[in-house]
Amino acid sequence: MSMVNKKLAIILGICIIIVLIIAFGITNKTPSKSKIKGFGNVVASSIDGMIVTKKGNTLNLSLDNGKTFTKSLDIKEVGLIKQIFLFEDGELLIGNHTKLYYSYDWVRLTESSVVGIDGEPFVPTPYENFSTYMRDVNRQIVDGKEMLVWGNYSIQNETQYENINVWYTTDKGKTVKSGFKYGDSVPFNNDDLPLECRHVHDVNFNPNDNTFWVQSGDEDTKENSHWLKGIYDRENDTWDWERVISGDYAKTASMVFRGDEVYWAWDVEGGGVMKSKYEDLGDPSKSTHLLVTENEATVVLVGERGDILATVWSGPSNIATNLYYAPDGVNFVKIKGEIPPGYDKKEAFYLGFWGVNNEGKILSGILSNQDDLKNWQFTPSIWLDEVLKDNGYPNAFKPL
Repeated sequence: MSMVNKKLAIILGICIIIVLIIAFGITNKTPSKSKIKGFGNVVASSIDGMIVTKKGNTLNLSLDNGKTFTKSLDIKEVGLIKQIFLFEDGELLIGNHTKLYYSYDWVRLTESSVVGIDGEPFVPTPYENFSTYMRDVNRQIVDGKEMLVWGNYSIQNETQYENINVWYTTDKGKTVKSGFKYGDSVPFNNDDLPLECRHVHDVNFNPNDNTFWVQSGDEDTKENSHWLKGIYDRENDTWDWERVISGDYAKTASMVFRGDEVYWAWDVEGGGVMKSKYEDLGDPSKSTHLLVTENEATVVLVGERGDILATVWSGPSNIATNLYYAPDGVNFVKIKGEIPPGYDKKEAFYLGFWGVNNEGKILSGILSNQDDLKNWQFTPSIWLDEVLKDNGYPNAFKPL
């Protein structure tokens, strides 16, 4: 063999060795952690399988649980989202701190007419006039027509306790009116004294008797936490309001009505999941404490199978330990959550909930810190049904 061929053979041998070393290293390398499934830019999910994603200034609408997206809408003029809702036909209500908009066709976005409790055009404060972080698990159908009733959740020092309204619309956002204003309106059984509150946690609808249950709260719970029961008269466009109870017992964050039973998230230290017969709602001595939690419960969801999911404010612990699931509706287990990088903070927790949809999917946002409440959108979003599946509950919240 010539000297040149020997050199070529040596070089070839070295190259083969290097290739083998690289290949061996690749095949034996510890695989990098894959992206946690479920996180994304979904900002709305309806119980009917409609899903909305947000990319830049554009919303995209799916009618089939995200399999395809058939409509899109430019929302540049809205800016920061503080309220978003999909009606049963896919029509849209969306708002920022001071304005609301509606779209009947996902082509045009039109500013809503907003009327205050005095019947005059509403004058907003700088922040949080229409914000909400909870959703009703039921469509609000009264006299065969869908409504939307909600109360604004304010945490800004400049606006909490002020301009706290229970809003309603009967024409899918074209006109939005105040049906009750804290500090102004008086329930018929409140001794002519207006109720005060810091903000509204939730408004939930009982389809069995067409009543709306408004839950307010925080700070001095005796003065600021109330259950209001409202009945809407469509013919006269009027409301009848009754104060059911005030104080710690009424500091709640969501109600679910199932037949003659009611479940709610008790938003106090040592709270958790409560249950009562509807006829006994408002009588603390007749309620059952299904789940006791160290910190405040923020959400309760009840599936068609009777299974229950509860979330709890993290407090000094961690978001990954603050989901509780009861497959049988009685025996709760703690579920390990999933958190994207940068959101694994002690003060983080799941918030911004949507009801269980027609495929058993549950959309939630992740609140990394209290400042995020001002931004509302709670991205990245996550499907908590996937978290339950990963924890060994593949049938959680599946429809019957």
